[in-house]
Amino acid sequence: MSTAITDRRQAGVAFLGCGYAADFYGPTLKNHPAVRLLGAYDPRRERAESFTAEYGGRVFHSMEEV
Repeated sequence: MSTAITDRRQAGVAFLGCGYAADFYGPTLKNHPAVRLLGAYDPRRERAESFTAEYGGRVFHSMEEV
């Protein structure tokens, strides 16, 4: 049995925190066509802005908004 994805559905993801882990995982998003970046939140807004400028998605203003 094949484990390949056979349909076009995507899972939407958002990053909560744009520090070390986001720096590691952000560049890998392009390797996962079934994943769509919705955006990011970080208490330091400039980090979320920088992350979304590079990888896409929008900046969320709070964790609740995510």
